[in-house]
Amino acid sequence: MKFSTLTNLFKTQLPAKVLLSILAVSLCLGTSDRASAIPDSPIPGSTIPTPTTIPTNAPTTTIAPAPAATCANVDVNIQNGTPDTVKVTNFEYLDTTQNAFVPKQLLGASGTRELQSGTVHRATRNFAQVGGRTQFRVTYQHKQGINNFAAPVRVTTDRFVCIDGSTHPVLLDK
Repeated sequence: MKFSTLTNLFKTQLPAKVLLSILAVSLCLGTSDRASAIPDSPIPGSTIPTPTTIPTNAPTTTIAPAPAATCANVDVNIQNGTPDTVKVTNFEYLDTTQNAFVPKQLLGASGTRELQSGTVHRATRNFAQVGGRTQFRVTYQHKQGINNFAAPVRVTTDRFVCIDGSTHPVLLDK
């Protein structure tokens, strides 16, 4: 996570949310992406502490697993970056428990939304079952003439860590 992102989080979120966000990112990265805490070869003149044996009668502590990321109150900004008016016809997010895209009502009662060139449709939603990481997929059509629309076009965002209260843009640019 970039330092500027952390700084912005501290300015806009409670410290507890920031710490949970950092924990979620570190859990998503896995051990292969992190540097080892103990170097392979010590720095000359330094010593690496020798592990001590814990007596078998020593008390043990069970640590509960971290709660799953809920991805609540997320702002989605769908921006028409084309020179044409488009009709957004479908919005989906990746459900990592099913490893499949799931439709989400984001476009109003009709299920579609026309966007003029350069405009943004904003909606706040909760995304369950994303497991901390997800991506969005939007299907849309370019307007041709008065009432006609071209064949559907689909754009998919990169995967990202979903944090409660975050904002994620989707640029329609094909």
